[in-house]
Amino acid sequence: MKSNELKESPDNETPPKNLSQTPVQPLKETIAQAEKKAIAHALEVVGGDKLAAAKLLGIGKTSFYNKCKVYGLSGS
Repeated sequence: MKSNELKESPDNETPPKNLSQTPVQPLKETIAQAEKKAIAHALEVVGGDKLAAAKLLGIGKTSFYNKCKVYGLSGS
């Protein structure tokens, strides 16, 4: 097995106890948090220029502006 290949675990294998006690967020919330963080970082990198941030992230300006509104982020 190569070092970059994932080892498949048996279905009956239980996760480590510390993982079973870790709360799991719904995927939708996790994605929203990552998206908000990426948008905020892009805005910071381009000095608040929303159009430049949208281009940097590879999304359309309308989508970008809508996401900024949803996440309460502002630029110039």
